[in-house]
Amino acid sequence: MTNCTIKEMKICKPKLYAVRYVKDDIDSVTGLSTTSVYFKTKGKGIPRLALERQCHYDDFVSAICNPIQIFVTSRSLCSFKQKIYTVESTKRAINGFDIKKFILSDNINILAFGHKDINLF
Repeated sequence: MTNCTIKEMKICKPKLYAVRYVKDDIDSVTGLSTTSVYFKTKGKGIPRLALERQCHYDDFVSAICNPIQIFVTSRSLCSFKQKIYTVESTKRAINGFDIKKFILSDNINILAFGHKDINLF
């Protein structure tokens, strides 16, 4: 993401986010300046290729607005007792529920669980 401008970033929870960025290029044929929009998604414990193919930037936006869960399916090779098997796994990729924070009634401000002011709400 060098020489790029980040336009928008959606963070569902720590280590699960999507970035929308713009990159300015020069067309090699015409010599004109072009602008391209790219998306980058990251999720801890989720295979990168499965996340890129099955989850889009709009899924991150909808998970923040409406707490939903989106699952991805991936296949990999695994060896067990010197035999190779194909393993298909389903993982929860995008989760709009933050289990470490208490969201206040305005849906903007948050408090950590165990905070002294949670009893007031």
